[in-house]
Amino acid sequence: MRLPVRAVTYRRILVGTDGSDSADRALVHASWLAQAVQAELIICHSYRTADPVQEQAMAATVLRDACARSEISAPKPVLREGNAADALIDVAREEAADLIVVGNRGLGGRRALMGTVTARVAGGAPCDVLIANTSRPGGEPGWARVLIGTDRSSTAKRAAEAGTALAGAVGAESEVLEVTDREPALGLVQAAADRGADLIVIGNRGVVGARRFLTSVPSRVARRAPCHVLLV
Repeated sequence: MRLPVRAVTYRRILVGTDGSDSADRALVHASWLAQAVQAELIICHSYRTADPVQEQAMAATVLRDACARSEISAPKPVLREGNAADALIDVAREEAADLIVVGNRGLGGRRALMGTVTARVAGGAPCDVLIANTSRPGGEPGWARVLIGTDRSSTAKRAAEAGTALAGAVGAESEVLEVTDREPALGLVQAAADRGADLIVIGNRGVVGARRFLTSVPSRVARRAPCHVLLV
């Protein structure tokens, strides 16, 4: 299945951090991608308001350290009160971000395969979401193989175009896989494992229609994928 290659549209990439190992690994991938597509990098950290003075001081330190660890020379720091998911969604709207990057374990290093914050961001983001696989430490950022799932719907078509363009921008091979089985999520995850894919690209409404994210094909792919997942 051949698709037209379009210009990469990521110009502002937003990544959340809380100082955890998972967030640090997500930051590494966000920094690499921002450099690869020459995008502005925005780093956001939120803090609770139980003790605003103390919490804000600690939060400012976390954010400053994250900016210092970024490979981007001058990332834009954003500090917010409130919960992490709402902060990322709000900042994405305000900054007109094209992409939000979060770790698959969620902010706070949750043991679940996909943390609560990650799921909430993926379900409510106003832009594309990259769920970085932060489960395994180490390894250089970068993608060699991109697998794109489609069922020829309008949402899947946009995802395929975006995935093809992004693969070209970072020098990766791309393959568009048309999903026809009864279990499209399992099919995509297995195909990614068999092909050694570094990234799965899928539309955020899935390949079975517009259902709620937490019960959708994109959610099941994000929870089970052996690699990074881009929700378009």
